[in-house]
Amino acid sequence: MKKHMMSLGLLALMVACNSNQNAKGLKEQGKTMNGSVIYGEDDRVDYFAASPTHQNLADATVALVRSRSLERNGDRIDFSLSNYGRSMGLCPSEPFFEQDTLAFCSGSLVGEDLILTAGHCIRSQMDCKRTSFVFGFAYTEENQAPRSADLDDVYECGDVVHTEVDSNGSDFAVVRLKRKVVGRTPLRVKRDSKAKSGDEIVVIGHPSGLPTKVAGGASVRNDAGTYFVANLDTYGGNSGSAVFDSASGEVAGILVRGETDFRRVGSCLQSNVCTDSGCRGEDVTHIGRALDFIPEL
Repeated sequence: MKKHMMSLGLLALMVACNSNQNAKGLKEQGKTMNGSVIYGEDDRVDYFAASPTHQNLADATVALVRSRSLERNGDRIDFSLSNYGRSMGLCPSEPFFEQDTLAFCSGSLVGEDLILTAGHCIRSQMDCKRTSFVFGFAYTEENQAPRSADLDDVYECGDVVHTEVDSNGSDFAVVRLKRKVVGRTPLRVKRDSKAKSGDEIVVIGHPSGLPTKVAGGASVRNDAGTYFVANLDTYGGNSGSAVFDSASGEVAGILVRGETDFRRVGSCLQSNVCTDSGCRGEDVTHIGRALDFIPEL
C-alpha cells in the first residue's frame, strides 16, 4: 500500500471522479483514476441490501451523468452503460465486476430543487449544462440492473448557485435544477455541530460510477479545518457523495478526495486495501462550508 503525500492543489486535480467511459472519461476531465480505497472490510452494499433507514437516505442520492450518455425513449430515458470490470481492466474477483457504470460523480438533494456535490465535479455553468442529474440509478432488487429511468427522475441544470475548490481543502458546489424534484425528500444537514474525531459515519453514492452503494462501518479520524479525514470505503465516482452522521442521519460533509483506488496484480487491477487506521484517509468537506447556500427545511 502506497501512501501518497501530495499538496492539496495537486490532490484537487486527482480527485475521485469517474465516467461511463471510465479511463477515457477521466482523461477527458484531466483526472487520473486515483481517488479512494477500501479500509478494513469492504462495507459497500447495494440499495436493496441496505437498511430501510439507509434506503430512505439513498432515495435522495443522485448520479451526475454526462447528458450525451442518456437517450429519450418514449416516457423513459435509456442509459449508455459500460461494464465496470472489463472496461476498467479489473480482476474478475473484484466486487460488482459484472455491474455497469454510468455516473462520473455523485450528489444529493438538499432542497426542493437544489443538489449538493463536489466543487470539482461542477466547476462552471458550462459543466452544469453538460450534466444530467439522475435519481434512482440503483439495484432496487438483486437481479434487476438499472438500464433506464422515468422522465421524472432525470433533471437538467438550471444554474450554479455556488462552486468552490480552494487551497485550504474546501470543495463543494450547490446547483439549482430547472424544475423541482418530485417524489424525493431533501436531506437534513448538520447545522448545530461539526463532525469530530470518532464520530461514526456512512457514505452513499456511486463508486466508480456504479449504481448506488451504501458504505458504513466508518468513522472520522481527525478534523483538518475545512474538511475532515475518515476511513470511508469510496472510489472514483463517489466525489460529491453525502457523508452522513450515523447517529442523526444528517449530512455531515461531502466526499472530495482520497487514497489510490486500485493496485496492479499481474495483468489486472485489484482494490487497494488498507487497515482501518492506515493510508492517508478520505477527505470530506465539512457541511458547514455550504450552509449559506442550503435552505433550512
